[in-house]
Amino acid sequence: NNVDEYRKNKATIFRDTHEFELFFWILFKRFDLLAKHFVDLEDKMTYEQKLALVMYRLQPVSMDHAQERARAYQKHPADRSEAPALSSRGTCQTETTHPSSPVSDPDHLTNKKIL
Repeated sequence: NNVDEYRKNKATIFRDTHEFELFFWILFKRFDLLAKHFVDLEDKMTYEQKLALVMYRLQPVSMDHAQERARAYQKHPADRSEAPALSSRGTCQTETTHPSSPVSDPDHLTNKKIL
């Protein structure tokens, strides 16, 4: 059941908003509004805990970290805890295209897995 998996991993779900608002709240660092609309499927988190979780999940991820996750996924694809971000095509973005660009599609190296 997906809901059980989401609950177990404290999935990032928002209520009573839409993508356009979420985009601007992230852009303008309105973590308070993100926390206010964050859905806690277990109904145990306080506002402060939601705020801390949102801020943690929106931290930048270094390219080294993203590449490390991709290598771990290639070694152990069944281990979802080390899964790299996937592109919209469902493939890992790890190939090198230019010496200064360690991945072919850096836009897909955001943390998209359910934490």
